Amino acid sequence: MNDSHLIAELVRRAKVSSSDAEAVVDALAELAAEGRLGAGSRTSPDAEPASQATGEPFMPTPADVDALIATARRHPLGVDFLIGGHLGSVAATFKAHAFTVEAARARIWSER
Repeated sequence: MNDSHLIAELVRRAKVSSSDAEAVVDALAELAAEGRLGAGSRTSPDAEPASQATGEPFMPTPADVDALIATARRHPLGVDFLIGGHLGSVAATFKAHAFTVEAARARIWSER
């Protein structure tokens, strides 16, 4: 979907003016370019990890890794998908940061 289609959908769905919809699309593009917009994220900016607020790279915590592995164990695709699936697909499926996926993979491999 290109910008003009996205603007038209915003006008239709949100019942806003095309200039307002265009401003929203521009703002979202800027946020995405800054790396501050996550796929499917609807959290407030206050909820961002401190590493994103300071510009430091995201570092998953051991609790993040534990939670991802536990989620994979309960998921129909399982741990095999966590280990061997395409990084982007795994991150999207489990709603996890790619670095968390990589850390979980490293932990699983080190335990084998």
